[in-house]
Amino acid sequence: MADVPAIYARGTDEIGHLATVTLSGATANSRYPVTNVQLRKPSTVFLTSTTGTVVDVLYDHGAAVDAQLFSLAHHNIPAGTNVRIQRNATNAWATPTMDGAVVIATYPQAGLPYPVGVDLTAVVGYNGATGLRWTRLHIPILSQKVGLGAASLWAAKRTDLTNVRYPVKDQERQPESRWPTAYGAQIRYPLGIRLRAQPFVFRHRDAGYDAFLTLFRAGGPFLWWRDPTGSDARLCLFDSDTMNFELPVNTVHDVSDIMRELGAGLAIPTT
Repeated sequence: MADVPAIYARGTDEIGHLATVTLSGATANSRYPVTNVQLRKPSTVFLTSTTGTVVDVLYDHGAAVDAQLFSLAHHNIPAGTNVRIQRNATNAWATPTMDGAVVIATYPQAGLPYPVGVDLTAVVGYNGATGLRWTRLHIPILSQKVGLGAASLWAAKRTDLTNVRYPVKDQERQPESRWPTAYGAQIRYPLGIRLRAQPFVFRHRDAGYDAFLTLFRAGGPFLWWRDPTGSDARLCLFDSDTMNFELPVNTVHDVSDIMRELGAGLAIPTT
């Protein structure tokens, strides 16, 4: 993993929220509309009200756009399901220009999958800056309700932050409600959510340092795909809105902080 540069995208690179999003095949629960996928809030989900139908989430960008990455921060799609990310010039899907397959990975814990990342530039049919107008997330027929949180499209695949170091203390929290009894016994109930964070040090010169500053100053949730050989592409925020920059030594800048993954909340129901 150390030899593979992280893929990232700035908050300003996200273009899924600019599209008109509609649903085909299934029917959405009125409390959880399909437009929730655009919010970049993994815990605010879209949920179908039906089972046994395909689920097609359609993004109409209005004109051709270059989408280089797709990410899905939260979902309830069963492991092993073949999901497709497709792009086309028109809303016709028999033979789309781009048709990428994604097999949902094994869940690390019940109800809480890792996020999904797709490098669209590696999908056959990707045509660069010429772009395509339509994007479709296609989920096959499942005998359950389908839920999605923060299904995002990113206009740039960035790999220029190469000198990133991770201290050996990645954080994962499984929050609990805790209180002691009058006798001092501890009562603890897990809340059923997962919170993760990655401490980091950026060590950069010149252009790399400028790229980091641009990422920090762009604000908003950003995509950080630390290991693109897997699919764990996280939607993150910096731990603080204040960054401490060490004075450069021989033009080398060290910047340290924590990337906190946006919490996905509870497992999405399937019934």
